[in-house]
Amino acid sequence: MNDLSFKFYELSVTCGMNQRYHQYEMTLWWWIYMIMIIPMVISAVITVVNWDTPTLFWKCSITIFALSILSWAFTLYNFTFYKNMFHDWSRLRQDVDIIKIEVEHDTRTLTPEIESEHRGKYNDLWKQKNTLNMLEPAPKEWLLQKSFENELRSRGVEEKDIP
Repeated sequence: MNDLSFKFYELSVTCGMNQRYHQYEMTLWWWIYMIMIIPMVISAVITVVNWDTPTLFWKCSITIFALSILSWAFTLYNFTFYKNMFHDWSRLRQDVDIIKIEVEHDTRTLTPEIESEHRGKYNDLWKQKNTLNMLEPAPKEWLLQKSFENELRSRGVEEKDIP
């Protein structure tokens, strides 16, 4: 593997790690949403059981409404953010892997012009990666590490070789 192929490989691993990270975050936010539904269900049951007690009925109704709006807005925002980031990292990874294959299977003699063309593509993809990184909030370190390890395992890296 030449230097340029290795750079594309590293970029592909970074994209894959971020794909996994955002997929895990989407799952986490889905579970948070499910947990937030529990108080709404409890309030709904209390409301139905006490429909003939106006004060309790209205308190529970307002609680249900407030919790549903809060949980919907909070969860939808975060879930949508991580879903969009997952798709952006997926598109970048696809572009990186396509060009990586081109670089590895380029049967032309590696002239300075051809190498310059490949390095230009790499630089463009690197800029896209940095743009996505700027959009990211601070990651959960444990989740990022898990994503990195799983990405390396998926590429056949031995357990003992994972940093």
